[in-house]
This record gives sequence, C-alpha cells and structure tokens, in this order.
Amino acid sequence: MKSLTKTSKILLCLMLGLTLMATCLVLTACGEPKIKSMDVKSGTLTTTVVQNETLDTSNLVVIFTYDDNSTKEVAAADLEIGTIDTSTAGNKNLSIVYNDETFTIVIKVVPSISDTFMVASLTSQLLTDFNSNKSAQVNKQEEFYDLTQPIYVGDDNAFNFRIVASGTDVNGEPVANLSQVRTEITVELEGQDGTFSALTGTELEAMVAIDTDKTTLNFTEAAIGKNFKITVKAANPDPEYDADDTMFVAVLNVIDGYNVYNAAELSVFDNVSRTQLGGNSFPNGGWAAFKEAHGLTGITTNAIILQNDISITKNDVPAEYFWKTTDANYSTINALTTKNLKEV
Repeated sequence: MKSLTKTSKILLCLMLGLTLMATCLVLTACGEPKIKSMDVKSGTLTTTVVQNETLDTSNLVVIFTYDDNSTKEVAAADLEIGTIDTSTAGNKNLSIVYNDETFTIVIKVVPSISDTFMVASLTSQLLTDFNSNKSAQVNKQEEFYDLTQPIYVGDDNAFNFRIVASGTDVNGEPVANLSQVRTEITVELEGQDGTFSALTGTELEAMVAIDTDKTTLNFTEAAIGKNFKITVKAANPDPEYDADDTMFVAVLNVIDGYNVYNAAELSVFDNVSRTQLGGNSFPNGGWAAFKEAHGLTGITTNAIILQNDISITKNDVPAEYFWKTTDANYSTINALTTKNLKEV
C-alpha cells in the first residue's frame, strides 16, 4: 500500500474537520429550542392585589414561547415562584424561574378593594331618586309640595351618595351594580355672590371629612346653613369610556340633622326613655333596647333627613309597641278601632 502524500493527509484532515463540524451543527439543531418569551395564561393569576393581602399564585400557569415558535404550558408546581411585599402600595416585581431562566411579572399593589376595578360608569342612586321624586307626578298625591327644594344633608352623621358603578375587574371581566369604588371628591363652597370656590387644606377640614373609598361626606357644625357643590369622579376610570360617564355633580344644603337610610335608623328620632305608655310596661326597654341592638345608642338629633326610599315592617318596631290580647286596656282600645286588632 502506498503511503499518503502530504497533500492527501491535509485533504483528509480537512474532510474530517468538516464532518465533525457538521455533526456539531446537527446536534445543536436537534437540541431543545430556547425560550423566546413568557406570558401568564389568562385567568390564572390576579396581577392586582390589595395592600397587606397575600398574592395567590397556586393556580398560575405560564405559557412559554420558544425560538422555533412552539409553545409550552407550565403549571405553578413546576415553577420557582418568588414573593412580593404587599405592605406598601405600588408596582412590585414577582420573579419566576424555569429551567434556570428567570422572568419577571409586575404585580400592582393597591390600597383597597375599591382600587381593583376599572370604572366605565358612575352614578348616584340618591341623585337619581331625588330628581325623579321632585319632578311633576301624574298622581298629584305623590308629588312633592315644593319641587324647588334642594338636597338637604345632615351634619350628625356621614352622608352617602349611594353610588352605583359598573366596569371591569382585575381579570377584565365585566361587573355591574358596584356600590363601592374609590373616588376623587372635590368640595366647593358657595359664596355670598352665588359663585362656588374650591375648599382645600384646613378650610376643607373645618367643613367636612371625606371618605373616598365609601364616597361619603361627614359635614361639621360649621357647614350648617351653607351650600356646597360636590364633584365626584372615579379614581380608576376606564379610558375607553367618556369621562362624563364616570363622574357626577350635586349641590347640597347642610342642616342640623341625621341622615336616615333604613327603617331602623328612624329610631334615632325617639329621644324619650319610656318605661310605660298607655298602661303597657316595656320590660325590654322599648326603643332603648332596639337602638342598642342596631348600634344607634347615644344619638340625639333635632331632625331626620330621609336619604332613601324606606319601607317599615313589624321587625322595624319594638315588639312592646304592638297591642296583644293580654295587654291592659286591650278590650277598650279594640272597641274604639274601626278594624279589629290582630295580634302580631
């Protein structure tokens, strides 16, 4: 056998080198593709959490997209998921590790549950009812005597606009009939010339305490007899909707009184501690016990302002105030009525 010439040896080495390089390229191409991007599967993670609450990642599913455009879903059990500090509001970074690669998801920590909604519409049921009631009625017996009366607000407790809102939740799902969303409230005081000027700082604090989570205003005695223009706007309006749909304006006249929203609160107008009435004794304290049961003790007022349509049932009056067949003078009272009394 003839020995290889130097030229033949060089050619052989080149051929072997090319073969090995091709093999390496083939092996590289046949390996697992690299992750190109990561997305959270819709509905598996809430990216907005209320302050001081724990972020639930147990249902998290991540969709990985590779450089060959293939995808893979990976559940929480197969991921290394970090934690976030929810003691303060703001955007927090949640780390996710998979196959030694780290990814980051932004979690928004908000001050209250009211901040978790994007608001598409915001109205006041109280304003709606008020405008409807003070308009001309077909049945004149149901019509307000003075259709020009303003909205009266008491200073003894918080005034509630009874808001009604709709929008979307943190998962983008539509929600309706929300009674609480965070709002921004502007208060203007009417001057002697009839124009309104915005109140801020100590001037505002002297007149009213504002709760933007509940959309309530608790006026002070200094506000009695004055008119205020109140502008309420959704703090998290949906930008896809008209701004006018997420706000309302009302003019309020403050008086010395208590704002009543339900039948039980009507009891605050009883300022007499009675133990007997018409020969009947009240072993349970009558209104006193009723007020205590409804958290209304210690409230005295000069007037009540009805801020809601209220229906009164027998459960809204202490049982001692109903006549029973065993009560003293029952027969006398029953004989004087046009209809026979019925025991409750």
